[in-house]
Amino acid sequence: MPKALDLRKNLLFFYFALVLMTAILLFLRNPVPFVREDLWGEDGRDYIAGVINHGFWQTLYLNFIQKGYLQFFKVFIAALGLGINQIFFNWEILFLPRIIAVMSYLIYACIFCLPILLFHSKIEVKYLVAIAISTCLVDLGPMDNFLVFGRILNVGFLSIYFCFLLVGYRILFIDKIRNYSLFLIDFLILLCIITQPINVFFLVFIFMDYLAKISFSFFKKREKLAIKKSLFNSSSINLFVLFIGTIIYFLSILIIDLKPKTYATVYGNPTNMEYSHKLFFGKLWFNQLLALIYERLPEFLIVFLVFFLVVFTLISKEKLLIYCLYSLIIISWMTVYWRPGLLVAIKNVESLRITVYTMASNLIFIFMTFVMLAYLIDRFSGFKIAKLKINNILIGSLVGLYIATGLHSIKTANFQPTISLKQGLCIAKASGSNREDGLVQVPANPTRDMDMLLPKKLIECKDK
Repeated sequence: MPKALDLRKNLLFFYFALVLMTAILLFLRNPVPFVREDLWGEDGRDYIAGVINHGFWQTLYLNFIQKGYLQFFKVFIAALGLGINQIFFNWEILFLPRIIAVMSYLIYACIFCLPILLFHSKIEVKYLVAIAISTCLVDLGPMDNFLVFGRILNVGFLSIYFCFLLVGYRILFIDKIRNYSLFLIDFLILLCIITQPINVFFLVFIFMDYLAKISFSFFKKREKLAIKKSLFNSSSINLFVLFIGTIIYFLSILIIDLKPKTYATVYGNPTNMEYSHKLFFGKLWFNQLLALIYERLPEFLIVFLVFFLVVFTLISKEKLLIYCLYSLIIISWMTVYWRPGLLVAIKNVESLRITVYTMASNLIFIFMTFVMLAYLIDRFSGFKIAKLKINNILIGSLVGLYIATGLHSIKTANFQPTISLKQGLCIAKASGSNREDGLVQVPANPTRDMDMLLPKKLIECKDK
């Protein structure tokens, strides 16, 4: 027992050390929010100004009405940032952009490194470290790289990968998870679902796995007692509560008759008319692997890679790989379905050749490739080259390729000019404009319709 405890402590120490290094790397990817002390888009207008003016729950509700889903994690990060600002800086909100930026870097880093904590008992830690390094260099394209790290507004897409990891852990280790840990995991899964409704499809896989186990018990054992235990254990009860919570959430969307904006309204493309296998799979699945040579690849090669991936997964019979393949299929297809015109934009808009909308599926694919590699190496563990195990060569090569793709995205980034919060407050102070409700319009990024409305008492302009 003491040895197991020491291993857990060492793992936690290693995890947090890697989180810190990853957060620094994410800062280097986009230092703008911290260095320029700016807030971007909905971060200031909806989440931060919303919590300041209306409080946490009212802001959550107002965003629910406007956007069509609760966006829990986004409003929570804004509220947490404001709480930290109030405790340490006595409501001097000039510090707020840096607080939000640091929180964003750390949240992304914590989730990118999470496989180390969740899957270390099934997969060697070096593969999990490789996943963490590779995912923090996921290619988002120059524009969206600028809009993701250090920001709040795209945390919803991160919640997809977070939910994917939690569900993967749940289905693999359900018999070993303690009751309080299971409750926490299911609660976080529910929060992921209400932050990004597409996450409900991960819940579907849990039910599929659960029903498969019940069916297997019935046909294999034919023991009523075993089936009864499976139906009424803590895992099943938690799953039932999670199911009920999800049903209530989606019923509330239907009752309120929400009509959220779609991606099509931005680009005017009602359908994905320019669909091709190369475009779909090349960007939503294989981008991190093939981005540097994508333009020169024939479509049949992409189709062959898809065929290989499916066949390999089915032959392996590994539940984690089957879950990864299921997740890739569901998330990528639903992304295209819910974002009409996405493929058209990716093909025709230079700055969107790769975009944040592909982030979740690309993160899942990165995870899956290392799981596949771990499975392959385990099958051929005795093979060595010059006393060096081939797994180290393959892991290093794959990480190197993913780093090259990520660095290409970072290197071509062109951070556009931004208005710092200090500049916005000074402009608002100089204008002297006061509304009847006591709020002052503060210029923010990127356009006038993203200006923040803040209480007059918070409007100050400091020379230093």
